[in-house]
Amino acid sequence: MTNIAKFFPLICFLSIVTMFTGCMGKPKSSFTQERAINGTEDGGGFAAGPGDKGGDTAGSEDGGSEDGGSEDGGSEDGQDSGGGNGGGPPPVVDKSGLNSCADWNTFLGVNDPWACHVWHIAANNQTIKDLTRSSGNMRAKAKTKDLNVGKTYSEFNGEGVRIHISDTGFDYTHEDLKAHYSIDNSRNYRTSVTNPGNPVETGTHGTMCGGLAGAVGNNGIGLMGVAWGATMSGDNFLGNQGQGNRMYVDLYEKNNSDKDKLVNIWSGSFGVPYNSVAAHQSRTSSNSTALAAIHGATKNNILYFKANGNDGRSVGADGNMEAQASVYVINAIAALGTNNEVVNYSTPGSNVVLSGYAHLGGQTLGTCTTSPGDKYTCSMNGTSSATPTVAGAAGVIRQAFSIDNPSWTDLLYVMIRTANKGVLDRSGKYSGNIGSESRTSKVSTGFKNLEHSFDHGFGVVDVTAAVAMAKGYTEDMRIGNPASMDVSSEQNVSVSSGSCAEQVIEVSEDFQVWSMEVAVKTNSLAKSQLGIFLKTPNDKTILVKNIGEGSNGQLGYNQKFNVRAPLGLNAKGTWKVLACSNSDSGDFEGARVKIYGFNDINTLK
Repeated sequence: MTNIAKFFPLICFLSIVTMFTGCMGKPKSSFTQERAINGTEDGGGFAAGPGDKGGDTAGSEDGGSEDGGSEDGGSEDGQDSGGGNGGGPPPVVDKSGLNSCADWNTFLGVNDPWACHVWHIAANNQTIKDLTRSSGNMRAKAKTKDLNVGKTYSEFNGEGVRIHISDTGFDYTHEDLKAHYSIDNSRNYRTSVTNPGNPVETGTHGTMCGGLAGAVGNNGIGLMGVAWGATMSGDNFLGNQGQGNRMYVDLYEKNNSDKDKLVNIWSGSFGVPYNSVAAHQSRTSSNSTALAAIHGATKNNILYFKANGNDGRSVGADGNMEAQASVYVINAIAALGTNNEVVNYSTPGSNVVLSGYAHLGGQTLGTCTTSPGDKYTCSMNGTSSATPTVAGAAGVIRQAFSIDNPSWTDLLYVMIRTANKGVLDRSGKYSGNIGSESRTSKVSTGFKNLEHSFDHGFGVVDVTAAVAMAKGYTEDMRIGNPASMDVSSEQNVSVSSGSCAEQVIEVSEDFQVWSMEVAVKTNSLAKSQLGIFLKTPNDKTILVKNIGEGSNGQLGYNQKFNVRAPLGLNAKGTWKVLACSNSDSGDFEGARVKIYGFNDINTLK
């Protein structure tokens, strides 16, 4: 299949706990499954009053993954490293004095009765209440890692920023969502594919994502989203067969003619299951869905965040296998636990840009958010949870910019530059060699102390550090849309079992990299045993594709890899694309690379 418009019509949900897939409709011919990349679907939640104090009962029904195991890593105190403008330790705000829910409200400057349970905003080893029960607390505690919002809400809360949730719908009548809901960019795909309409919720997933990003804060009700002052909209394309491509073309290619109503930030917690993409989906240059997304970013200034998937337990799972996730304007998000460890279901890939919070691995603790019908839940997890927390953070950071109308690249770059690098990868997944090349998840390219990980991207969002950089942003720092150049090498070279072969690509002009799209063509080299690496002109090695892909077919030029690690590097010089095989012998027929970036090599400052 060559068109990712064909990925949408059969909508399924994934429960991390039960791994039960419940399909909402029959597939049309030639379509593969699309699903919400969600945490536990709890089917509702507890509509308790603000005065409910809870009790002692453990909330074991509330989801969480069954990841258990030491693979997730993490220590109790987990010293952070990296992040901030200068690459040093991020300015973590002291929360040690927080003990009661009233303390959290005072610290955050809000009056929401359950703000203390929104641990991804402010964690301090609090026990999280089970909001799906009339009484009872979760048996897990939140530890101390969070988005480092700190005292940001005294100045910024996302007000004036428009965030859109593409999902199963959005309970626009919910007591903790309705005050900031807007119909302008919302769609009800049950009734119309082009006209604004209230996005009737077809499940619970979209409302949970919406609450994480922008549940209304400081209103004396329930809890709060990360960008609790933002304007929220939504659509229900996941609950209405065949509307995926319409969603992209309608909302993001054409969008609203009133520029003051355009979506600023888009959050999508859905994707294609691993067993449907194991052969690595193709994407041609004329793909209408990809072109619509690119139009939305470059013409309508939308910053896209997309969940990278919950298939990380499958050997070889890679976000780039889903064609949509390999588009350079789509920013993939990984999932972390409460101690900054990558949760082992989080799908890795060279396309991962940032990480957000999901839940405590092996326990019941998820993220706390809204649920349809004026209810709340703490069972939301997965990359579905991580993505809207990052989108909400982006809303707060966007409001803080000292320049008018920052571009999607300005906003994303600030989030990357200031991200907290103190994240623990699943090192066991990246040990040893592929062919003759040593495999590792992390690479420090030498640009601005940035470090990229195949497991977690550039790090987890640090709101306090990002707001500080945004407040100091000046006109000469503006980035704008990336240009592109195409380079290639198509020399047929042999690859022997246990070795590597390379395509050498020369770039003759200065060009600062934003991201790179890599495609290779092979023959008689099974993808399951094939690794791809990219070597930079300054001799850094970047993992592009890991071994273990669930297919023995060949790679071709329509199977793309979005590679984010080279951000900021000067493309001028010698690049090498390596194809490495553990067991097969065959031919490496060529490599084609599209470099997105800037003619001025000092664009990214």
